[in-house]
Amino acid sequence: MNNEPHDLPAEPPLLVGLDQRDRVRLRETLLRLLHHTAIVRDDAGCAEIYDWANLHRAWVREIAALIGYDVAFEEPFRLILCVPQEEGIIQRFTIEESCIAMVLWHDYDTALREGATRVCLTVKNLNDSFAAKLKGVKLPTRAGMKAALQLFHRHRLIRLSASEDFADSTIEILHTLRLVMPFQQLDEWQKQTQLYVKAMPQESNGAVSAEEEADEPA
Repeated sequence: MNNEPHDLPAEPPLLVGLDQRDRVRLRETLLRLLHHTAIVRDDAGCAEIYDWANLHRAWVREIAALIGYDVAFEEPFRLILCVPQEEGIIQRFTIEESCIAMVLWHDYDTALREGATRVCLTVKNLNDSFAAKLKGVKLPTRAGMKAALQLFHRHRLIRLSASEDFADSTIEILHTLRLVMPFQQLDEWQKQTQLYVKAMPQESNGAVSAEEEADEPA
């Protein structure tokens, strides 16, 4: 039996037009997008790679599409977003994480409608907003809130600036959050929120807030 490989016709390289420098930049761009979901130009160390990717949109989109991702260039907000084609990033969150994200989305949307261009709040503000918007739902623990916010920070949905007192930590909500949760009307947000509320543990007497509770399971 002949185990020698058959001669195959030569194929041109897929990225025949890219020199070594561009190949390195393309690799860096895709790795950052897959790991962080978005590239925000204003983030430290991101300006150069953002500018390169913005100039080579076709390459970035084509390679991302081959592995099942859509890439959107949101130039007015100086960010590049990468999301799975088959399922959105939010579908990968836990119910608790999704509820926190929904509250952040509502606060961001409200602030924009009132004319804000930059939306920031503290963890305490977020906890109060969670209680007001998701009435009856058990508040996230400190550990749950911290884990969710760190996840959102990694995916560039927010910028989280930690404080010695966790309750005073600052959250800047980025436009990326609105892109991955593209509700057109507030009633769409309300319908989705009700689905999450039904799936969340309900508050019991003596429940404590995220900034007050020890790092224990909910």
